[in-house]
Amino acid sequence: MFFVWILVLLPGVAVIAARVYLVEEGVLYGASAVGRVDGIAAATLALGAALGVLIWRRRARRDGDEDEPDMRRTGQRWTDWVAGVAAFASVISLVVNGTNLFQPAERVDIAISACPGVTLRHSAYVGFVDAEKGFNSRSGPSTSFNPTGRFNKGCSLGFTEYCLGDAVPDITGTTEHVTWKTNRWLLITRHPDGPLGGLARILSSESPDDRFVSDAYVTPETRYDQLARRDSARCPGHLAAPAKPQVSIDSRPEQAVVQASAAHAINMGFAVWFPNNPNFADAGQYSQIFNSQGGPDVNPGTTNNGLKAVAWPYAASLAMASPGKTPANRQAFLIVIPCVADNIPADLTSASVTAVDISVDRVATANQPTPPDFHLDQAARAACGANT
Repeated sequence: MFFVWILVLLPGVAVIAARVYLVEEGVLYGASAVGRVDGIAAATLALGAALGVLIWRRRARRDGDEDEPDMRRTGQRWTDWVAGVAAFASVISLVVNGTNLFQPAERVDIAISACPGVTLRHSAYVGFVDAEKGFNSRSGPSTSFNPTGRFNKGCSLGFTEYCLGDAVPDITGTTEHVTWKTNRWLLITRHPDGPLGGLARILSSESPDDRFVSDAYVTPETRYDQLARRDSARCPGHLAAPAKPQVSIDSRPEQAVVQASAAHAINMGFAVWFPNNPNFADAGQYSQIFNSQGGPDVNPGTTNNGLKAVAWPYAASLAMASPGKTPANRQAFLIVIPCVADNIPADLTSASVTAVDISVDRVATANQPTPPDFHLDQAARAACGANT
């Protein structure tokens, strides 16, 4: 009888196992689609349990178990049968709900449900649609490419990588003093062509096409700096990566103007690192060069055809000198790097780092390598930092 139970319950167990595998692989996703499969699993297990009970009862009759002198009355057999069915139903419910507990339809670390036909599993970056009226996805990283879908505000999208394309104004990081653009076009997660991809299209209505959306309309739900940049056939008409900036410093009393130019740079970030010594008020800090009184033309953010200038009030960074002493020169490091979006620096190889000597009345460049405690990645993030 043990093997009979295995045979009748095996289809339901197989459905549960398939459900776990397909959800884990991101082939089966979305509460509606997963709920339908859960219903099939529950029904299959229930049918198997019912068949098992019928087979057991038939074998009992065949073996004469019901002709024994202590045979229960009909009412007793009926209540036992109902109790058995309830027990089986409880076991089935436990199995299905346990599966949902350990393998839920949606990622538990994401607050907003996925957009229809989009998987969030195995996505390097997840964000939700923040455009008031939604936006289109495109077949390439530009508004000139054909629309491939439409997403309404308030649902989540998963992305695997990005391409550089058309620059789009980014309202999230823009303020009255600084404007930012993004030319990151995010590639929506999908399965490659093959058996799993075919199943995802049938079960979850996944699109078979590459779909790009501008990062300007996406608000992060996970770390937004984990995406890799792609330069390949999957990025048709992509923009080249920003070049390393050419930097010049116009030193003036108490303030300098730092100007940088770089091909393909849509934003430019500026920062300064002060070594950890008492000569600086911000010793050991990575500080963005940001003059909020200067207006958008002298702040980090959108460039003018790859050219950007920033006003740097360097005198404010100096520590107060002792009475009767003239402050000695202080050496710091100026960092300029293109930003592909607010808070997102370009590749670190495109960063320009300049050693500078700061005195009370001027800034002069110096020939000095960066010390071991200087961290370029942290400097780059400071340079491209925005208000989000």
